[in-house]
Amino acid sequence: MRGPQEFIDTVVNIRKAFSDLQYELTESIASNVIVISIVSVRGKHDGSLFGFIPSTGNKISYLAVHIFTIDDGKIAEHKAIRDDLALMYQLVVVNASSLQYENFLKEWKGVKS
Repeated sequence: MRGPQEFIDTVVNIRKAFSDLQYELTESIASNVIVISIVSVRGKHDGSLFGFIPSTGNKISYLAVHIFTIDDGKIAEHKAIRDDLALMYQLVVVNASSLQYENFLKEWKGVKS
């Protein structure tokens, strides 16, 4: 899935998984063709994440960088760079001795085995 529907699906799934979700813009830089934003994300994991990661009740906090390419005054492309490893540790998906969700993480990040 790509395009607007992928974005909508992602937002819906994240909102279902995390209550009290807060995004704090910590820094932003922009030109006519690109916007780069650093965001601090916080919330509480009290719902299933994408149907794979059951609720832990844990509070989460991580940083993300969003890069928006602008074309004709509209967002033409969006890329996100998140600290997914920090998030997965907070959700107890990974720890120092176990990678039971390794295949899920690879698929989520688009890594080919």
